[in-house]
Amino acid sequence: MAVEVLSEDDRASYMIEKLKEYAAIGTPNIWVIDPGTKRMFKYESSALSEVEGDIIATTDPHLELTRSEIFVNR
Repeated sequence: MAVEVLSEDDRASYMIEKLKEYAAIGTPNIWVIDPGTKRMFKYESSALSEVEGDIIATTDPHLELTRSEIFVNR
């Protein structure tokens, strides 16, 4: 599993290359978390898709995080 947390300085082109590298070595679950916009994404089949709803999860093994766990209000 790979979880990338974006920062304000991250460039989209750099991030996409990094996600491709994870996929190339067989990483089965690749997540991108954007704390600035409070959005969650999965990278699958060479595509980055936004997670709709409040849970981001894997299937085997089952791991999950909720939006409120990731984006804690302070």
